[in-house]
Amino acid sequence: MAQAEMPSDRFLFGAITAGQIEEILRTGGGKKNSRKRIYHKYQTGKTPEEMADFLQKEYGETGKGFQLGGEQISVWFNKDGMYAAHGTSAFEHTEIHLSWSAVESVIRGQIEAGSYIDSKEAYLVDQFVRNELADMLFFFISGTLLERFQRNWGSMDMIIRYSMNALRICCPMGRMFKGL
Repeated sequence: MAQAEMPSDRFLFGAITAGQIEEILRTGGGKKNSRKRIYHKYQTGKTPEEMADFLQKEYGETGKGFQLGGEQISVWFNKDGMYAAHGTSAFEHTEIHLSWSAVESVIRGQIEAGSYIDSKEAYLVDQFVRNELADMLFFFISGTLLERFQRNWGSMDMIIRYSMNALRICCPMGRMFKGL
């Protein structure tokens, strides 16, 4: 008597739903604070094409696993977009592939509907962006440049004060630092 062949995971579950895709994309890319960067970038009024390019860079090449509605779903992001399947591999038997323009369209719909992030997180996005810019500025002036500044200007407090004043005066982006 021949042994019955077990069906693959693909046939044990239903199709991956639009709601599951939205939930997956709502988690952002594989980097810390990705959702905030994505939300902020949408607030700058970029075109769908510009956003698709940004999303490709933000997500990078990474995989994620999810337990959604009792179903295990794996996703893989790369230069071609998002691949998803039930089980532990999105490549073994890809059930759905979304190009970056399709990913962008789903996320744009969530942003416009107010379902991508909650209102508390949205409120804190501007502060997050200011802090990220301040960190970049600090690291930019650190190292040998910082040593030169300290020799010529003195304390770290003076360096920060001069830097912030220079940004406020010279750079339109510097106006963001007004409240710091």
